[in-house]
Amino acid sequence: MSSSVSTTLEATYRAYLDAINARDWQKVATYISSRGTTHNGRTYTPDEYANMCNVTSSPYQGITFTPERIIINSADDQNGELFCRIRFDYTGSAEPFFEHVLYDWENGKIIRVLSIVEERTV
Repeated sequence: MSSSVSTTLEATYRAYLDAINARDWQKVATYISSRGTTHNGRTYTPDEYANMCNVTSSPYQGITFTPERIIINSADDQNGELFCRIRFDYTGSAEPFFEHVLYDWENGKIIRVLSIVEERTV
């Protein structure tokens, strides 16, 4: 894996997170394969996936998605696996929570998402 490969896929991924943080759901949908994607085994069209992101993040006012660690396994800048530990901060909470996500990319689009959200301890 060359550094330019990981940089390109990482830049695309960071732009995707920027779209989520901007609540630009139409733009989020553009990062999803036109054939759709699966998220933890459930299939979504690009618009359904963007709506799912909206619905699951809306209870957390001011939530931001911040990548803490990104690991890429890719032979080129369009296809491969990207793992990320995402930190979630939101208004009214001093304690963040985290998601561990594996994305499969094909032709520069997300085709599969496997995600585990850490339970918050009280």
